[in-house]
Amino acid sequence: MANARKVGLSLSYNGSNLKSLKKDCVESFTFMDIASGESDSIEITLNNTSFRFMKNDKPCKGDKIGATIQLHNWNKTGQTLPCKCGRFVLDDLSFSDPPCICEIGAVAMPVKGEFKGRNRKKTYKNVTVKEIAKTISKRAGVELHYSAKRIHIKEIEQSTVPDSDFLMSLSEEYGLGLKVFRGKIVIFDEEEYEKKKPIRTINRKEDVINWSWNTTLQGTYTGAKVTYTDSDDNKKHHITIGKKGRMLDVNVTAFSKRDAELKAKAKLAEENKKRTTMTLEIFPDPRIVAASTICLKGFYKLSGKYYVQKVTHRITGKGTYSMSLDVYKVTNRIGVESTSNANSGSGGTAVYEVTRGDSLEMIAKKYFGNMKYRDMVYQQNKSVIEAAAKKAGHSSSKNGKILIRGTKLKITT
Repeated sequence: MANARKVGLSLSYNGSNLKSLKKDCVESFTFMDIASGESDSIEITLNNTSFRFMKNDKPCKGDKIGATIQLHNWNKTGQTLPCKCGRFVLDDLSFSDPPCICEIGAVAMPVKGEFKGRNRKKTYKNVTVKEIAKTISKRAGVELHYSAKRIHIKEIEQSTVPDSDFLMSLSEEYGLGLKVFRGKIVIFDEEEYEKKKPIRTINRKEDVINWSWNTTLQGTYTGAKVTYTDSDDNKKHHITIGKKGRMLDVNVTAFSKRDAELKAKAKLAEENKKRTTMTLEIFPDPRIVAASTICLKGFYKLSGKYYVQKVTHRITGKGTYSMSLDVYKVTNRIGVESTSNANSGSGGTAVYEVTRGDSLEMIAKKYFGNMKYRDMVYQQNKSVIEAAAKKAGHSSSKNGKILIRGTKLKITT
């Protein structure tokens, strides 16, 4: 006879097992694994009948908690599957009676409190999103994992807000996901994650306990009418992305047309995520994590590929374990239209072929909205430009003043 499935919970407090956190005092444990927009978090309800957590064992804000869910005999007899929730910092504590309980809330935040708690004013010039994230992660004393396109920013001000709020806002502005977990700051391209192969197929009849599905016209846009204010001359410009139909009005401040397009595309994607959403309670599977994709089967016309926005794990003191998912249906995102004589590449890179009469000033104006970025274009393509000039019989390109027709330049914006 196969052994029964069991769920266990391993908690550590400030790096060592806290004797008071025995199994009999944990009434419930909830772990929320979130793809982007918030930190992962846990909630623990403790039995406080003896008032132990109001005496010597009173938790304090800033305490560190580690949590791992242990699944025994889950897929096969004798197998133990660990679901590592990560390490968290206690930021919410409450007591109530009756019933006499202690409730702990903790978030997956970097160790240094200034990441979230200290307001900062700083101006960044001629940097990339990755470079800004590196600066902030270094201040927070944690690793940065960046797996997104290179996005250049001419100038941006962090206006008296914490690093956490500023970095989250910056990521959202360009359609990037940001997640804080296991002592790391992770920034990723949500569109690329949506394209990944589903981690598993979930069948309505076999795997789902309950579900609800919703669709709304409000979150369905075919394109955007974009009004952007040039940060250099304060003039307003108008562009359109996507196709005619239901258009989203977007107003942004940008330093170039490309910058405005990227911001508009991000706003469109955020709105269209609301188009088709679903919540499901399923038989727990530790393989399913936030920012992965799943395939739903047996839902008739509702079936298809969905992106996992949030996974909620809940364990009660009686050993009951449940998992619920918040997902949205994956659809093709509305892209940025390519410009004449330029082929848009992945990661904010375009390939431009030099024609008669071109100059680096003209090319810089085309992609960055300002001629003064000509040296940036030259540095990005220095070896190609110099090689083409020498092949045409010149000793050098004179720092990009001589451009040879047919030379293909890679412009990273």
